[in-house]
Amino acid sequence: MPDEPYPETIEVIYNETIRQYDLLVNSLDGLNNKSIGIIAFNGTLLSLSSLSIVQIIKETTSNLQIFLFTIAIFYILILISITFAAIAYRVVTIQTVNPHILHEEYYLDKKKDVLDQLCSNIAEDIDKNQEHSKRKSILINHSLLFSVIGVITACISLMYGYSLVPW
Repeated sequence: MPDEPYPETIEVIYNETIRQYDLLVNSLDGLNNKSIGIIAFNGTLLSLSSLSIVQIIKETTSNLQIFLFTIAIFYILILISITFAAIAYRVVTIQTVNPHILHEEYYLDKKKDVLDQLCSNIAEDIDKNQEHSKRKSILINHSLLFSVIGVITACISLMYGYSLVPW
């Protein structure tokens, strides 16, 4: 077994490392898009539900305490969902290789040495960036959970509210 790695092997590892890095950055972009989608969906849901709620309150003469209580729960759940999505959407600084340092320190080195160091640095950056991705994923999953429970609560509340309206 040789003491020095083969240049072809280093290039293969480098290419795979770059591919993994690109996948992670694309994943972070996808998570941001999901956060935006959740916020938009919940905002639309709040707007449309509020119109129905106002209509039910205007037309109902019976006791609205249970209805208003379930609507309050719905609003709280959706606001929690929006909060989680907004926190997930916040800007995070992803780790990248600094090209200036790379140029200053490795300009005169052999290609295999530079690729080896790049692989090492990018692998470390991937590990750090995966932490951001995991946090965003957890927040988005919590946001979706509260959103689904909120939608179910809204459906039940609105069905109950419309049953109170004298037709």
